[in-house]
Amino acid sequence: MLSHRQQVGNLGEDLAADFLKDKGYQIVERNYRKKWGEIDLIVTKSSGLILKKIEKYVFVEVKTLRRHGQGIFPEEEVTFWKQKRIIRAAKTFLAEKKISKNIPWQIDVVAIEIDSLSKEPIIRHLKNAVWE
Repeated sequence: MLSHRQQVGNLGEDLAADFLKDKGYQIVERNYRKKWGEIDLIVTKSSGLILKKIEKYVFVEVKTLRRHGQGIFPEEEVTFWKQKRIIRAAKTFLAEKKISKNIPWQIDVVAIEIDSLSKEPIIRHLKNAVWE
């Protein structure tokens, strides 16, 4: 049985995946895990109608909080050490999949607040939120 925290996290990842698909991203992988870090979503942005050319890889950290009036933002939970683990995991993914060094990549954060009364999510997409 999943804990409440895991349920909220899974809901957030589903909302983020749908949000990014609506923005034209393609989901490549979910919950990419290594001993030293995890990436919630790996997506690509492509161009071309028939023959799609990958323009860039985007590694996405999803942070979800249920809002109860506290002054905490989900994106504040992406600590310095968490950022370092995400960078290492992203580089490992690129090496494992033999992704060309000519294809750019970035790390984004999707911050989701779910209002405890209305249950409506507020979604913010912070592009290039993590860098070396």
